[in-house]
Amino acid sequence: MDLALKLENVINKYFDPTKVVDIKVLSQGHINTTYIVKFPEISYILQKINSYVFKNPFGVMHNIKEVTRHVKKKATYLGKDPNRALLNIVKSVKDQEVVIVDGEYWRCFQYIDNAITYDKVPSNEIFEEVGTVVGEFQSMLSDFPADVLDDTIQHFHDTPYRYEHFKESIQLDKCDRVKLCKDEIEFFKQNEMSYDLITKKLADGTIPYRVNHNDTKVNNVMIDVNTNKALCLIDLDTVMKGSLLFDFGDALRCGASTTVEDDPNLDNVSIDLPLIHSFSI
Repeated sequence: MDLALKLENVINKYFDPTKVVDIKVLSQGHINTTYIVKFPEISYILQKINSYVFKNPFGVMHNIKEVTRHVKKKATYLGKDPNRALLNIVKSVKDQEVVIVDGEYWRCFQYIDNAITYDKVPSNEIFEEVGTVVGEFQSMLSDFPADVLDDTIQHFHDTPYRYEHFKESIQLDKCDRVKLCKDEIEFFKQNEMSYDLITKKLADGTIPYRVNHNDTKVNNVMIDVNTNKALCLIDLDTVMKGSLLFDFGDALRCGASTTVEDDPNLDNVSIDLPLIHSFSI
C-alpha cells in the first residue's frame, strides 16, 4: 500500500485526516517509525511500533499507560504542567491505546512543542538537568508496584545472560572477527566476576526491584528550548522493573561520553568526569 494512503488510514483511526496540514518523518530513533502530524493549532506524534523488537505491543502500551497515569498524578500535585511533564497517550476514536492497520501496530502521543533533545550533551548544566529529570522520574514512581509491569524485552539489562551469549558468539565466530578483537575479548574475560553484581542482589532481595526507564540516554530527555530546563523522559517502551542502578549507569554511558554513542571512531570515546559530577549532584 502507498505510504500516504497508509498514513491516512492510520490517522483516520484518531482524527479527521482532512484537517491535517503537514506530516513529517522524525529521523531520530532507531527502533520505531515516527511521524509528526500537524494540525492548525496542535501537533501529535504518530508512531509505528517495531513489533520485531517488541513482541507484545499491547504489553508495551500497558506499561506506558500505567506508568504515565501514575506520573501524571504526581506531576500535577507538584504543580508541573501535565502536558509537558510526561508523555501523554492519545487514544483512538474507539478508545484504544494501540490500533492495528494492515497488521502493523500504531500509537499516538501529544507532541511536546518548544522542546529539544540532544544526541551529545552540550554542557554540564544541561546534563545536570538530565540527572534531575531522571531522579524525579524515579522519585515519582518510588511507590509504584513494579510487579504489574510486563517484561517488554526479556533480559534487557541482564549482564550475565548477555555475557553467556557473547561467549557463544566467540566460539562460533561466524564472521571471522575474533582474531581482530583479542584484546577486547580478554578485557571482558578478566572482568567476568563483576557481571552479576546487580542481578544477583536483585534476585536474592538485597536490593529492591523498582520501576526503571531502562534507556536513559540523553536524547530521551526533552529540554525546554526557552529555559534549558529538563521536562520529562520520553521513549518509554523499555519501562520495566529492575534496579535504579540500570538507569544511573545507562545515563552516564551515553551522556558522560565525549562523543555520540554511535561514533565509529573509537579514538573519540572517553568519559568526561565533570559530566558525571553534574549528573550526580
